[in-house]
Amino acid sequence: MKTLLIALLLSCVGLLGCHSNTIDDHKLQKAIRALPDPQTGAMAEKELLNGGKKALEELLWISQGIGEKAAIVQAMVAINCRALPRFSFSNAGYETLLGTFAAKLAVNIMLEKPSLAASMTRSSNPFRRAMAVVSQCNNAREIAQFAKTLKNDPSPLVRSVLLAAIDSVREQMDESEYKHLKYENQIAQTLSQKDCDESNISRIAKKILDGSFGQGTIENSNGSLLIGVKRNDGRFIMLCPACALAVYEKTASKGVFPSWLLEPILYFGIVGPQQLHKAMELLKRDLDKYPRETKNMTIARLINAGGNPPNVAIMPKDRWEAMNPVIIEALARQKKPMAQRLIKKYLLCEGIFSNEKLIKSVGLVDSKPLLDELFDIAENCTDGIVPAFCGLLRASDPRAGSLLHRIMKRDFLDDEVLLDLQEFATAEICSELERLAENGLEHAKTALEKIRPYKCSPQMSGTKQ
Repeated sequence: MKTLLIALLLSCVGLLGCHSNTIDDHKLQKAIRALPDPQTGAMAEKELLNGGKKALEELLWISQGIGEKAAIVQAMVAINCRALPRFSFSNAGYETLLGTFAAKLAVNIMLEKPSLAASMTRSSNPFRRAMAVVSQCNNAREIAQFAKTLKNDPSPLVRSVLLAAIDSVREQMDESEYKHLKYENQIAQTLSQKDCDESNISRIAKKILDGSFGQGTIENSNGSLLIGVKRNDGRFIMLCPACALAVYEKTASKGVFPSWLLEPILYFGIVGPQQLHKAMELLKRDLDKYPRETKNMTIARLINAGGNPPNVAIMPKDRWEAMNPVIIEALARQKKPMAQRLIKKYLLCEGIFSNEKLIKSVGLVDSKPLLDELFDIAENCTDGIVPAFCGLLRASDPRAGSLLHRIMKRDFLDDEVLLDLQEFATAEICSELERLAENGLEHAKTALEKIRPYKCSPQMSGTKQ
């Protein structure tokens, strides 16, 4: 037994194949971002397949970003799920999205490891439970089991996916395994303008005030807009803009200000001018009542819709807001000097993950303007410092040395940094590494240990290599 354990441990170290629950956050994020890249996607997929529950949960979280229904359909396509025809949804425009790659890989992980699918059925997130069902949609035995464990699931999404899966394998199941399940429509009610009477508005407002109803989904198609209110049973009441305005006014009169009822009217822009003007006036009136963490986005949407709030300055509160196109557009509309800098940064930094190899390759061509742009990336883009440093290092650009301190102070020492130091480190870089190591930077000490068989040997310090 002891011999077997040692053999297993050695195989883990040697093959790096036993890290299903220990994949670090940086490697996890990097692998996910590499999925759409034809050159790196296969390697990233292999690493994530061995990433265990942690990788699966991250993939599901990212896939949910393209929309729950879209992600479910992409997952069904990936495994040729026979329930797919019961979900009418176009694939157009989704094929190249990161969330699509994430959804397809997540469902394949659960298909290969049903125990992970079973664990996802116990998640508090309905989307994860639904994706677990999708992963086993062609397996009558697993679907029969899900029919028992999820028969009272409160989520309409989970029930609809489960019922579609049952339909597709019904001939392989006993009727007793599914007859207790009923089809339910996820939309409980749709209120058009003619339905905005006092009784309906008061009923919905009262439920929002007591916390029973909350923010729901939004439907925007064929020139019409419906704003969802989520009921406590998981189903939605869909409001036309006129009803949403009326409900908001009712709750605001009682001291509750659900701006999510009004903001879609601004940014979808397919409502009449009177409704748009009224939504803007209500948002401006109640601006100081909204939560601090979402106020900037509310202000930005007001500005972008043409409803400049008087004497209100917008200032990004963190780097994520500073890279948000909605915030940047609002700053540009207000002619703020920082808008130009943020636009340049956005254009410079967007897409770093998918272009790391290209950025590093700049160091192999003789182009000072391109090297200048690499240094701009290193200075401005948090995610770009590693490939930019590697590119400058490959070109023997002295500016690489000025970035070394930041590289060595990162939470982790990147493999690509070590590989490029082994091949391209100059005497100046070696001297700077030694100085940083003497000052106590652990990553600098590690880097010197790793690259000394190739570069930075003590007898070569201070000489050109």
